[in-house]
Amino acid sequence: MNTLETTSGRVHRANDAPGHRRRVASRIEARVPEVGPDALVIDARALLAAGRFSYAGHLAVLDGKHLVGLVPVESLSVAAPSWPVSWRPAF
Repeated sequence: MNTLETTSGRVHRANDAPGHRRRVASRIEARVPEVGPDALVIDARALLAAGRFSYAGHLAVLDGKHLVGLVPVESLSVAAPSWPVSWRPAF
């Protein structure tokens, strides 16, 4: 059975839950920093400094409208400004 238990303790069929799709959509439509696949670290740092984001733990790397990668923001602190955001540290 396809059910959803809400915080009120009531159980609904997932497709019958009142406002369920609207609540889910509001949680996944967050403002996050986005860069292209050829962006440099210096550009990503400037974007983070200038923007207001609902989540900024990762940069979303987009090729057009397609997500092609996620870059942890911590990796930008150890990268040279001229490096592409897609660089990978050697551990």
